[in-house]
Amino acid sequence: MRDELLEDNCIENLEHAHTVVAHWSWHYNNFHPHSSLGYLSPRQYAEQCKQENTVNS
Repeated sequence: MRDELLEDNCIENLEHAHTVVAHWSWHYNNFHPHSSLGYLSPRQYAEQCKQENTVNS
């Protein structure tokens, strides 16, 4: 996380750092593929589970 944030952003102050970290965290937790989820993003994985539960109900 640190390397990705510092390579892509010039942090101006503490408030800016908070905004940058919050955005990065939101993006990572919603759109970044995770190996533990079969290289799906959490959103894709949640949608897949939702569809599977609908079909199996």
